[in-house]
Amino acid sequence: MRQLILAIVITGLLVYGAGSAVNDWFGFTIHISDQLLSPVENILVFLAVGVVFVTVGFIVAISMVGAVAIGLVAAFIALLMFGVSLVWPIVLFVLVVWLLAKGRREHYQPGVR
Repeated sequence: MRQLILAIVITGLLVYGAGSAVNDWFGFTIHISDQLLSPVENILVFLAVGVVFVTVGFIVAISMVGAVAIGLVAAFIALLMFGVSLVWPIVLFVLVVWLLAKGRREHYQPGVR
């Protein structure tokens, strides 16, 4: 718990310092209703915009991965059905021969004639 509190304090100090640095170096400020936002508010607004962009990117990436996965599964099922429909007579013949020959098997014993 102590480490979590320490991490939150350090993050807060870094955000405040980065906000002040961005404000001093680049003159980046956000005005809302003719009111100047503080450096912390500037960073929080930029972080919120970044979170929105990351969320939209994640949703697009997941939907693309899902579409590709659905396409691959559909292609696999289509190829499987094509293969089964192509060789079903051979499979039926092998199954009939196996069922007919199942009771007549002689056990092989090496060295016995």
